[in-house]
Amino acid sequence: MIPNPRELLINKETPWNDDGPSLPIEYARISRGNRLTLVLYDKAEPISTLWSIMLTNKLDVAKENLRIREGMNSTRQIGFVDLVRDQHSDFSDTKDIAAVTEWARSKSIDAVIWTGLKSNFESKLYEIYGGQRRPVNIENINWFLNKLSSKEFNNVKDYILSTPKSTITGLRMSIESVINNFD
Repeated sequence: MIPNPRELLINKETPWNDDGPSLPIEYARISRGNRLTLVLYDKAEPISTLWSIMLTNKLDVAKENLRIREGMNSTRQIGFVDLVRDQHSDFSDTKDIAAVTEWARSKSIDAVIWTGLKSNFESKLYEIYGGQRRPVNIENINWFLNKLSSKEFNNVKDYILSTPKSTITGLRMSIESVINNFD
């Protein structure tokens, strides 16, 4: 999303801010086209996130816009914190809600939204390839990368290498090493 915001209602001239809330993020989701993507992942160490102001002050419009950008079927998986109405998404981890709420207050921001898709790495690998369930770690990511077609691998590579350099997850450097040394 960062390098290619497409129709996201943000000021495309203004760079993303790099002082977002610290949240546990990792390459722990297999998305369309077998892309390995970043998601909130409760087993990851928190890292600083990027953020941008949206060009709407209506929470429902912002959530719908993010849903469209992410190609999601509904806004039920758009996480949110609304400090004005004292509401938040009910599926999000309480630690993540607390971190986002505290951060939003410190920035005097009324509401925050994010893509709330969860890790599906273990279940997706099991669904596609069968056998044992494989947790998110570099060995299993390497195993997954070796199963991809050339086109799928290049899509994963493009996604990972286009992730902002400031987004350093626990597995990023290892994944980049595997990708760059791939035969």
